[in-house]
Amino acid sequence: GLITCYGEEVPGAPDLDGDGIPNIVDPDIDNDGLPNGVDPNVDGGIALTGPYTGKYIGDHLNNDNPAEDDIDGDDQDDDSLGELDIDGDSINDDDDFEKDIDGDGRDDDLATELDIDGDDETTTISTKTILTAMVSTTMTMPTKKTSTVMD
Repeated sequence: GLITCYGEEVPGAPDLDGDGIPNIVDPDIDNDGLPNGVDPNVDGGIALTGPYTGKYIGDHLNNDNPAEDDIDGDDQDDDSLGELDIDGDSINDDDDFEKDIDGDGRDDDLATELDIDGDDETTTISTKTILTAMVSTTMTMPTKKTSTVMD
């Protein structure tokens, strides 16, 4: 059957644990009993309930693993502009209440957290603020005037 998302049918929406809730809105994507916001591997674990009870489903990559490019298993790469909630905890990444964007268990405000989005590149909270501002507002960049000299 079709999976529903916000009351609308979404054919083919990813549903890792087979519980009928699309990953993009599922509070526990792998049904391992750990809510996405505190799960060290959001899209991988042993399902405690549902059609895969007792089986390991998903990947074996922790959220902070550089090879993990879709932490919440919603088929949106974590570095894509369309990905608004990297760890699938139902708190948008640019929300003031989001304290751990990549769900690695380290508060994004800590001085020791150098990679807040889990992409293995240094991204600090000040970078987050800049990136949020760039996405949230329309920026116009000045154009550089050039002249061409012909021989």
